[in-house]
Amino acid sequence: AGGFGGASNNGYWLYTNRYYWTMSPYYYYYDGSSGQRATVFDVIGSGSLRHDSVYWDVPGARPVINLKASTTFTFDNNKPVGTSTNPYIVETS
Repeated sequence: AGGFGGASNNGYWLYTNRYYWTMSPYYYYYDGSSGQRATVFDVIGSGSLRHDSVYWDVPGARPVINLKASTTFTFDNNKPVGTSTNPYIVETS
């Protein structure tokens, strides 16, 4: 997606100038005092990727899904897009 650990990047689609979690795991481990821990990737304000334990206080998450190249989106151009009354229609062949 254009993100690299330790490299600022404000020119790709994950950049928002804010901190947030991704849904991509980095690793799982057992912390003897606290039990199971998950470490996931987060994007920091500069657009750089890093990984940190999920108990760290990041104010949001931006889930990402991957779609096949043959996926198409359709919608009514005369109405607001992506609403409950005019949702995106996602189709794949």
